[in-house]
Amino acid sequence: MPDSSAPAISIIIISYNTRDLTLRCLTTLRDVMGDLSHEIWLVDNASADDTLERVRAEFPAVLIIHNKENQGFGRANNQAMERARGRYFLLLNSDAFPFEGAVQKLFEFMESHSDVSLVGPRVLNGDGSRQRSINEFYSPLNQSLDYSGWKRLAEKLRGKPNDALKGEFWLGGMCLFVRREVWEQIGGFDPDFFFYGEDCDWQKRMRARGMKIAYLDESHVTHLQGGSGSAKRLRMTLWYYAMLDLFIWKHYGFAGGALYRAAVALWCARKLAFFKARGALGKPNEFAVQMHGFLLRHTLSSSKKMQQAIPK
Repeated sequence: MPDSSAPAISIIIISYNTRDLTLRCLTTLRDVMGDLSHEIWLVDNASADDTLERVRAEFPAVLIIHNKENQGFGRANNQAMERARGRYFLLLNSDAFPFEGAVQKLFEFMESHSDVSLVGPRVLNGDGSRQRSINEFYSPLNQSLDYSGWKRLAEKLRGKPNDALKGEFWLGGMCLFVRREVWEQIGGFDPDFFFYGEDCDWQKRMRARGMKIAYLDESHVTHLQGGSGSAKRLRMTLWYYAMLDLFIWKHYGFAGGALYRAAVALWCARKLAFFKARGALGKPNEFAVQMHGFLLRHTLSSSKKMQQAIPK
């Protein structure tokens, strides 16, 4: 029997050493939520700063889950979705800030479109320019095109961000408004995706179950891209490629995974040869050398071993 006292929306935010962004996000929500009934869950992944102390002091109504170690983005969201009481879940990055009325528009859209399981807003950069949040699903083919040197052709074939709306698309996880029924029917994020890729995988599973995903251009959210992970650039980049590798193997099997790995190996070998020649001229690119070297060394590793090898 439905809980009549439950809020309409459960807002879920994950923090990891992002005190200032998290406080700004919570302040924004306090200013823009209006009369919408809601609860806010903050899951902290063992931050070393004073995020929790500040949140408890300044936002005592926020419900907190304090992890003793970093559980990753997907698992942390799952922890909150398991406890949340709302009819809808708003999964919001700590570096994402809804405009006035943005959440109201998402809520009203879902209330009037019972066939939609997930909706996302237009996402803007800090300078007001449009940020890409509408994506085609990763596949061995489109990723191989990227790595083959035909990236510009691949991007031309894909078109502008809105063109993805013509086919099957997924929305970036910086701000997702989801029906509770999604959690009840297919569960939350796959915990094997520690960081990156979990949003794409989740929506791939939704699509497989016939669930509809929508985009609402009238609702706007600012996202400071990279704000929650920019301090560890190499580590975050390697996590991205490790999660992409996991996604390809999971959804396309051995044939797709083998094609993808071959494309990565050729890409890395070509890039490293270029960097070696450039280094002889006194222009080394240490970040790129480390990144491509890591991926090439792990061409024959399992996705799990690749993840385990990422520097802490």
